[in-house]
Amino acid sequence: MQYVPYNGNNGGAVWEEWWERTPDRKRLLVSLGTVKPMVDGLDLISWVMDSAGEVDAEIILHLPANARSDLRSLPPNVRLVDWLPMGVFLNGADGFIHHGGAGNTLTALHAGIPQIVFGQGADRPVNARAVVERGCGIIPGKSGLTSSMINTFLGNRALREASQEVAAEMAAQPCPTEVAKKLIAMLQHG
Repeated sequence: MQYVPYNGNNGGAVWEEWWERTPDRKRLLVSLGTVKPMVDGLDLISWVMDSAGEVDAEIILHLPANARSDLRSLPPNVRLVDWLPMGVFLNGADGFIHHGGAGNTLTALHAGIPQIVFGQGADRPVNARAVVERGCGIIPGKSGLTSSMINTFLGNRALREASQEVAAEMAAQPCPTEVAKKLIAMLQHG
């Protein structure tokens, strides 16, 4: 059955001009979800504060306001946001760095976007391995992320092609309403 992305309503947000992507600059989304940064801190994304200025991209860092106590200053190419509609941003992004939760993983696959997935805890290691095994992304090593690794990731055409292939496979699956109709018909006819 086809995955249908839903990352919350827009919270009353109105389209902002900066949401429109600059065509001559790569865009990279970074998110650890809403719970992980409050529980585990910002260690996984410390590179954003330390060396994101060396990444040749606009970086959108999604970090809830209640998880910013450990946040230091950010380079000029990093935009800090409290909330954003993932579907809108992923459809125009060149890459997505995230914690590996099912919602983020599947929404990125649906959009055909390459991923760097940390995959620590709960279902996240399974999700991260699935992304890597399909050739849609990478898992950072024990030493974490570096700007060089991210620049290489952003230029990797094979990751993008594999991600777009998976997105096409997902789009070809029957939608939930189709599946529901078939289930109802099966129940009615035994």
